[in-house]
Amino acid sequence: MFIRSLRPISKGEELIISYRSADSSEEIRLRYLKSVGIDCHCRLCKLDDSESPEVNDRRIRLLNTFEKLIKPRILNVANPSLIKRSEKIVSELHNLRKEQPDLEFDTLELSKILAFAHRKNGNLAEALSILKEQMEEARKWFDILLKKLAEPILGKFKDDEIKWKKDAFHLTEKIFPVMNSIAKCL
Repeated sequence: MFIRSLRPISKGEELIISYRSADSSEEIRLRYLKSVGIDCHCRLCKLDDSESPEVNDRRIRLLNTFEKLIKPRILNVANPSLIKRSEKIVSELHNLRKEQPDLEFDTLELSKILAFAHRKNGNLAEALSILKEQMEEARKWFDILLKKLAEPILGKFKDDEIKWKKDAFHLTEKIFPVMNSIAKCL
């Protein structure tokens, strides 16, 4: 693989490239990376390696419970007890990575299904609340990526959010017309 950078890369700087979906389980992600000869040292892989066996086992049990016992049923019949169990699982998963909330990818799909269940159950306000939270998270990640793209070219941005976004979008219109289309969706 060859990578071309728009700016110099410092020694030891983390490059964020997705070889495999971040929401894949640690086992699936590491198996794939090993099969293509990559010994990954990103923050997510380091976190997965550093977590205690008890935490790893708890994560696996929570995800398996949701995948095997709740997900198939909640998509058909969104009864309140399944919704409560789902909310508890999402909360526990968040608590397991409360020190690294930006690396908690396992709850993305669960939250989407939970929003679907609330909508199906007639609780539109809760469904919208969950979806709004996910959109805010997506917007936060988009802003991080936008800054990483634009700052090496335009220089460090000041805290004036409207001004830096306007300048960054103007740059992306010139460099990446597709990125601007994505930005308008967010």
